[in-house]
Amino acid sequence: MPAVPVAVAPQDTADDDDDADEGPLDTPWDDAPEGEYIETLPVEAMEPVEDVTGPTDFDGDWSALVARLAPRLGAARMLAHNAVLKDWGPRRLALAVPESFRHLTGRDYQEKLRHAVSDAFGQPVELVVTIEELGRETPAMQEARYRQEQQQAARECLQNDPVVQQFVREFNATLLTETIQPVQEL
Repeated sequence: MPAVPVAVAPQDTADDDDDADEGPLDTPWDDAPEGEYIETLPVEAMEPVEDVTGPTDFDGDWSALVARLAPRLGAARMLAHNAVLKDWGPRRLALAVPESFRHLTGRDYQEKLRHAVSDAFGQPVELVVTIEELGRETPAMQEARYRQEQQQAARECLQNDPVVQQFVREFNATLLTETIQPVQEL
């Protein structure tokens, strides 16, 4: 399935109302398939936030950035958790989400995510979100895989525990493996 651009992009935010009647600005995603939904939002002037990671410090670890930003994302956290980072630059992030999460690409979600990333980078950031099949794990997929691995390890630990095995042998006990949950770290 082809990528469908849905973008939040910086635009000139000058107070000159005469520019409002000039029509749309040329953007890098102007060659999107006709009829596809594309949204752009202006970038507000932002003051750099103290004690943050600058864009040059970002190493492309989208999962780590999402985890760090999660408390400030609110509902946009779902967009961030179900997206993969396709490309990034000092003032631009390109994300992709699968078709099943198209509903998360709305203007409000993107604006909230763009604002949080801009705050973290200390400068306005362009956010471009496309809808396409993903070839990599999203942060949500990584967390689900981790939980499943932890649960499997907990099951194996109990099944191999000598005391549990003794109960099974001596008392004809049954270990209900579907009820086993890993210990959650605090």
